Formats: sequence, C-alpha cells, structure tokens
Amino acid sequence: PGSHTPHFNKVLHLLDMMSLRSTTIVCAAVLAMATKSTAVFTELQPQGCCRNAGGTSNTLPGGYIFTTTIAACQAACANRADCGAIEFKSRNSFCELHPAADANQTNPDTNCQCFSFGVAPVMPSSAPTSPTESPTMAPTMAFTYAEVTPRGCCDDANGANDVTLNGTDLSACEGACNNSATCLGYEWQSWRDVCVLKQNALDLQSTNGYALCLCFAKEVLPPPTTASPTPAPATNSPTVALTTEAPTPPS
Repeated sequence: PGSHTPHFNKVLHLLDMMSLRSTTIVCAAVLAMATKSTAVFTELQPQGCCRNAGGTSNTLPGGYIFTTTIAACQAACANRADCGAIEFKSRNSFCELHPAADANQTNPDTNCQCFSFGVAPVMPSSAPTSPTESPTMAPTMAFTYAEVTPRGCCDDANGANDVTLNGTDLSACEGACNNSATCLGYEWQSWRDVCVLKQNALDLQSTNGYALCLCFAKEVLPPPTTASPTPAPATNSPTVALTTEAPTPPS
C-alpha cells in the first residue's frame, strides 16, 4: 500500500510472466512428446471380450460409449490417461473403455473384440543412403559353330552321354547347345526334327556323309577387346636456328 504500490505491481507482473513462461515450457514439452509417439492398438487373440488375469473386467468410470465405431472408441481411449484397453461389441456398436489390466486375456466371443492400448515411439527418418553401385556382371560368353564336313551326321565315336531333343528346329537346337555348359556341338536330323547335343569331342571329328543330317562343333568366341584411347600427338616446341656471324676482319 501507499508508496510501495508500484513496486508491488511490478512484482505481480513478474510473477505473471514467470507463470506464463512455465506454462509455455510445459506445453512445448507435451507437444514434443505427442509428436514423437503414436497410439497403437493391438487386438487380443482369440477374438473375444476383454478380461483380466482373474477372468473378470472393470469398465472405467464413464467408459461406456453407445452407437459408435472402433476408430472412435480407440480415439476416446487415447484421450484418457487411465485407459489401457477397449472392448467393442459389433452387434450393437457398443464401446467400453478398460484399464490395461483387462487386456490380459479374452472371453471368446465372435461379436466382441478386445484391443490393448500402447504408445509406440515414432522413429526418426533415416538419413538418405547413398546409391548402391550395381555389381559388374561378368561378360556373357558367345559361341560360334563350325560345320563338320563332309555334310552328314556326327560320327558316334562315343555317344553314350548325348542328349536328344525331339520336335525342334535347327535354331532351337543351337540355342540348347549355347545354354549347356557340357555341350561341345550338336547334330540336327532334318528329316525328323531331332536335335542331339554332343558331349564328346571325338564325335565331332568326322561325319557319316548322310546329306539330310548336319553336324556342328562349338567354338567359343574371344571376348571383345576395348581399344585403348589413342594418345594425342606430342607437340614439339619449334626449333630456333642459331646463326653465328663470322667476325669482321680489321681493315
């Protein structure tokens, strides 16, 4: 009172500012926590109504919501600090809010669902990863085929391991040999569309001379070579000719 009134008002103003600052700090902390977590509801199995360890349940005060949805029921639970589970009855769209202890087990009922409630942290976004370089693939081997002459079927020196393919043409027969690591050549019998993949090099030395048959030996093509860049021609510095004048004889 009296001369102390202005000073007293300043003190009250300071206290108000401190209170406002404290409230702001608390709100900011709560907001930060809210942004770093998310509500998670997990349905208990088997499907049924919520029960605690003793086989009973205790609905929270004011925890009855009529004619609603599962999403609205979950939202109501997330807004209550004492809610740890929800029970939803689909037959009448009825919601019950329960403590966490009631999410211990279920009383099997196909018209009832029990969800436990928890808060899971939201993991920070991972830093972008640098692109992974694709592995260098080994060059694909290429083949060519030399016809064994004279034209005819391959000489069967040892045809025990031959692979016979029926109903194929010349191109498919060659492709089959390309795809086989053990095929050394092939015989194509044109009159009946039969391909024989040869596994023995001795079979590819000669033929029987039968004109309706072809015999080919497989050869591996060398890998393509990459020409080295031609270096630029060197530039020589211009040569300066030095001339030496003969001394002038005295007169």
